[in-house]
Formats: sequence, structure tokens, C-alpha cells
Amino acid sequence: MKSGNVGRGDIAKLNSDRQREGAQIGIFITLNEPTAPMRNEATAVGKYKFPLINHTDDRIQIVTVQEILNGKRVNLLTWRDNTVKSAKAANLQQQAPLLDD
Repeated sequence: MKSGNVGRGDIAKLNSDRQREGAQIGIFITLNEPTAPMRNEATAVGKYKFPLINHTDDRIQIVTVQEILNGKRVNLLTWRDNTVKSAKAANLQQQAPLLDD
């Protein structure tokens, strides 16, 4: 969250921080309307395609406090790739009796 003199550099810093932390998406919340250079910087970062589902979002999203107060929700899918990868395969022979009635 940032107020005051926001600019393109703030978006670049958020993206740098996002990459350093291994995050796929960053949300920049501001009291001020984003400038054209800020929007261009966010667009230049590109999009993120969520694994296993047909959904993409901007990697850097800019949201104003006014938009939030007006009811805009920041929708972040919490699907985690590692959840599926870490699931242990079940033995189907052991599962079959559970299905018999």
C-alpha cells in the first residue's frame, strides 16, 4: 500500500520484490489513481496462467482504495501447484472395498 507520490518506479520495485519472494502475482494498493507509466509498467510484466485451470491474471495488479471502497474485490486464486504434486497416490486395491455396498 502506498500513498503520496506514486509512480512507475513503485511498480518496478513491487515486481522486483515479487520475483525475489517467488510470488506469481503482486497487488499494488494506492490512494491515488495510477498514472499511465504505472499502468504501462504493470502491463509490461505480463500475465500469469494458473496451472491446471484456464485462467490468467495480470502479474502486477493496481487497485485504488476508492475501488475497494466501491466494492471491487481483489480475486486471488489460491490454487497451489504443490498441493497436487504432494498428494500421495492411493492403492486402488485398498480403495475398492470402500466402494462396494
